[in-house]
Amino acid sequence: MWNNLNYLIDILIMWYLIYQAYKRFNNSHAMQLLIRIVSIWICYFISKHFGLHLTSFLLWIVCITFLILFLISFQNDIRKISSEINPLVRIIAMIRKVFKFTPTNNTLSILGDSTFQLLEKGLGAIVIIERKEDLDSIFRSPGEKIDAEIRTALMESIFNSTSPYHDGAIHIQNGKILRVGCILPLSERQDIPASYGTRHRAALGITESSDALAIIVSEERREIAVIENGEITKIDTKEQLTEWIMLRTKSNENSIDFKNQFTLNNLTNNWKSKFFILACLILLSNFGIDEKVTPSKILSNFSESETARYKVPISFYNIPKNLELELDNFKVIELQVSGRKNILNFLDEEKLMIRLNLKNSEPGENSYKISSRDVIMPDFLKIVSFSPKKVLYRLKIKN
Repeated sequence: MWNNLNYLIDILIMWYLIYQAYKRFNNSHAMQLLIRIVSIWICYFISKHFGLHLTSFLLWIVCITFLILFLISFQNDIRKISSEINPLVRIIAMIRKVFKFTPTNNTLSILGDSTFQLLEKGLGAIVIIERKEDLDSIFRSPGEKIDAEIRTALMESIFNSTSPYHDGAIHIQNGKILRVGCILPLSERQDIPASYGTRHRAALGITESSDALAIIVSEERREIAVIENGEITKIDTKEQLTEWIMLRTKSNENSIDFKNQFTLNNLTNNWKSKFFILACLILLSNFGIDEKVTPSKILSNFSESETARYKVPISFYNIPKNLELELDNFKVIELQVSGRKNILNFLDEEKLMIRLNLKNSEPGENSYKISSRDVIMPDFLKIVSFSPKKVLYRLKIKN
């Protein structure tokens, strides 16, 4: 019973984690790289199964290289995912939010008026509103800290084309402009319309990497749009903008609603992807993974020793000049050696030899007791045993 329960819990945990990663990496360069890594990993196991040692070795190196590249290139995405699926992190964020300043209606009204003033004057802008998550580690460049009240004149001067900060974003924290000229990470989604430029990609990038809100003023499209969790919404009026921000910055918003997370709609949403991941995990657990494999054994091919048996031919030297060797019955010796697995996989068997010194032999039948000194092999191997340990041979006088 406990084995079945452990199996079910194991499958469900991995299913949840993999689906969360899939949902967040979908339609991104990260997903493309992950698909390549998984493909190489599958090819590695296929080549290993068919005994293609050199090919499997190279595929293993390539897979590890791509995996390291993935971890380095998408560390922000990984950090974001771990933050979202870790309940402790989310609970701590809720506690922090209780003690966090919530912008007043007057502040939000000024922000709404200022945004539409920028649109009327043909000035493009990006406004980032911080909520629960800290943004300092996500910014490509944090810009300049000013810690100023939100004012229409100030925002116009920041986004004026002559300002050194007009190409960056302003960072609003606790109802005040904390920083200006912030450089944001660009979204890597492939489904962004071509009509959206760098400003929209930057706003999408920051909202995909955090819970921040973004307001975009497009001087080319002559419109205002807001973004939350990578979803773009067009805004038509000041009142609509103020209400949108207010609903998302109240202290009781964005709390975790565990009751609504397990509704039938949420469980059946995107069911094809969920079912595919679940089926792959079940197949992998039944056919693809040995329960004895642990993380400590992942690099066993390169660290642990194992033994192998080889049939090694015998050769003779120092035969007395007046004698010659008759045909012997023992042409090969079965030699068992130990060494690292990756070395044994690529060992050239021709480098293994057994040479017997017949210097003190006499005419007629002789016996020779084989020792480790008679075995020629690479220094990184050790002799375990050999059979037979004694060789019988016959010498006769030359005519």
